[in-house]
Amino acid sequence: MCFLMPCSLLFDTDNEVLQAVVAGDAHAAAAFATTRTTWVEANPETLHLPFEEPFSSGVAGMAVRKGDLDTLNFFNSWIAVRHADGWLEQHRQYWFDTREWADQVATDPETVAACDESFQ
Repeated sequence: MCFLMPCSLLFDTDNEVLQAVVAGDAHAAAAFATTRTTWVEANPETLHLPFEEPFSSGVAGMAVRKGDLDTLNFFNSWIAVRHADGWLEQHRQYWFDTREWADQVATDPETVAACDESFQ
């Protein structure tokens, strides 16, 4: 049995990744949960999600100046309060489990390209 060696393609923007997969120039892409869901919903005839759950997870964090206990305590307190009152879970569900916000996000190529450029 012979397997071809995979290769990675690098792109500057999410839109370029999407176009490559839709055009068949790339076989697959890994993306944030909201990005991949948006892609599949916009291209149901071409794309699908092969996994029920994300195949990996990551943890994001914030850096705080060493010794800045006031800022550290502020963030830790905010997180504890918002976890306890359910706000964090409610907003996680809104952004990652629903598409209620989708009509507020630009999808036309010109606007998306302008947004991509503003982050570079």
